[in-house]
Amino acid sequence: MLRRVPNRLIKPEEIRAGLSWYTDSTHDLYVWADAHGRVTRFQFTFGKGTEKEEVVEWKGGRLVGHALVDPGDPDGPAHKRSPVIVADGLWSRADVARKFEAVARRLEPDIAALIRSCLADHSIEPDASQPHGRPTPRRG
Repeated sequence: MLRRVPNRLIKPEEIRAGLSWYTDSTHDLYVWADAHGRVTRFQFTFGKGTEKEEVVEWKGGRLVGHALVDPGDPDGPAHKRSPVIVADGLWSRADVARKFEAVARRLEPDIAALIRSCLADHSIEPDASQPHGRPTPRRG
């Protein structure tokens, strides 16, 4: 079950950028919000700690896509490279939605609703009048 990471464990510059981080043993959810609390971007990762960690990203009112997370395997005995996102092929929106639902019970309801909507229908954009950018279907 995803739990919010306390701000004291997040870098100050990431907090200033509006980042909230939720985690459990196999998932991470990164949510960025603007100064008014409207979500502007999220990344949902799953399969953390396995050979196939994956990420789905939503940004600027559209689902950006799906990718694999290269864990940044050790380059030598002393240091590990940073994880990077690399292109991946086909993925199932329904499978990702099921994985999200399995861990989303403790999230703020508005954030969970936004992510559910984005995973169900990528043709939406956030409603600037709603806290956390509750989704609004695009018109025309």
